[in-house]
Amino acid sequence: MKRHLLNMPSYVAIWLTIAVSTFRIFCTPCKTWSKACGIFQAETLKTPAYNERELKTLARFVFKLKNYFPWKVRCLEQALTVHYLLKKRGYNHTLYFGMLKDDRNQWRAHAWVRCGDTWVIGYQPEQDYTVVGTYAAIVSEHD
Repeated sequence: MKRHLLNMPSYVAIWLTIAVSTFRIFCTPCKTWSKACGIFQAETLKTPAYNERELKTLARFVFKLKNYFPWKVRCLEQALTVHYLLKKRGYNHTLYFGMLKDDRNQWRAHAWVRCGDTWVIGYQPEQDYTVVGTYAAIVSEHD
C-alpha cells in the first residue's frame, strides 16, 4: 500500500532535498540528472487517483521552505524536489519543461509537476508556455 503524503518527512528533510536538487542542477551535467527523471517525452495518465489535499500540502511545504536559502530557489529546483518526493512515495507523475518568449522578446524557461489530474507545483495557466519536454515518472507498485 502507498504511504500517504501526510506522513511527510520533516521540514529539515524537505529543505535538504531542495539543497540536493540545487546541487544536482548546478554541479552535474543535465544529461546525468535528467536520466533519473523518468521516461523522456512521455506523460502519466490524468486520472483523479490521488488526494489533491495531500499533494497541495507537499507543494506548500516546498514553497515555504524555498525562502530559507541564501540563494533564490527557482522553479526547476522546486519541481525536481517535488518530483523526488513523489517518486520516493510511489506516486506516478509528470515533470514538464516549457519555454515562453516574453514582452521584451526574451526566452523564459519554466518547470512544473502534475500528479494524476492535479497540478502540484509550478503550473501557470495564465502563461502560454510551450511544452518542450516531459518526463513521466512511473513508479512500479511494490508494496
